[in-house]
Amino acid sequence: MAVRYGSRWLLSIEALNMLYLDGKISRNTYWTLYKIVSVKFRSSLEYYRVLSRVHTRDVHCTQCGSGKGLEMDHYKPLILYPARGLLMSNLRLLCKDCHNSKTKKERVMNFFTKLQKVYYR
Repeated sequence: MAVRYGSRWLLSIEALNMLYLDGKISRNTYWTLYKIVSVKFRSSLEYYRVLSRVHTRDVHCTQCGSGKGLEMDHYKPLILYPARGLLMSNLRLLCKDCHNSKTKKERVMNFFTKLQKVYYR
């Protein structure tokens, strides 16, 4: 997966994170490029193969047991742990309500502070 930014090719979300943390791109540019990288990731054939396996393993929401409006969720957020993006152990199905609730909690956290902790330990 690669996204062109000026004369650079961003090979992954990890590369994008490093460009942001090194001060080479602004926060707005980071989010714009992250959306592009994320869409390419979620439209890949490999992503759909894993999604199919997750749907076979988890037939209901893993939090409330609902079987309607299921969405794939990463235990560890993709933005912080891109290398775990397609690991079955990091994926689960959540209903739309549970997924929205989890996402709101994650947004309250400061991801950019966490990024610094992950990449600059």
